[in-house]
Amino acid sequence: MVNELLTNTLRHPNLGAAVYVDLGCGKSCAECSASVFQVAVPEYSQRVVNLTIQHLGGSCKTVEHGQKVVEQQLHYTNQFKREPTSISKLIVGTQCGGSDLWSGVTANPSLGVASDMFVKAGAAVLLPENPELQGAAMIDLARRARTRAVGKS
Repeated sequence: MVNELLTNTLRHPNLGAAVYVDLGCGKSCAECSASVFQVAVPEYSQRVVNLTIQHLGGSCKTVEHGQKVVEQQLHYTNQFKREPTSISKLIVGTQCGGSDLWSGVTANPSLGVASDMFVKAGAAVLLPENPELQGAAMIDLARRARTRAVGKS
């Protein structure tokens, strides 16, 4: 399921390039699935770079390497013509990478703030794993849904 989701995301016509960051110990990693992506995505090696934190020596080194990768990808992505569109057409999907004791004080609040900003600007945000939102028990997410029917589903 996750590999299918990633493959379809990487096929999207609006994606110029992607940096996939992987811890290295999870069930699905782009590095392990590269053959799937290479078949499914034209110019895979130009468009998609997998960074595995454990292989690169930690988070700081991964960020440093990622910045270099993004600079290298710019030559490829800058050949495409950009066209403005309304943010109301944007749908942001989230996927839990695995909750831990720090999720409630680090990633989840950041995701919440970003989600609020997207929604305020007119986009839609999907939070499919709300039981995984450690630290969000006091928030009634159903009340914040676009409609009452969506909140009940």
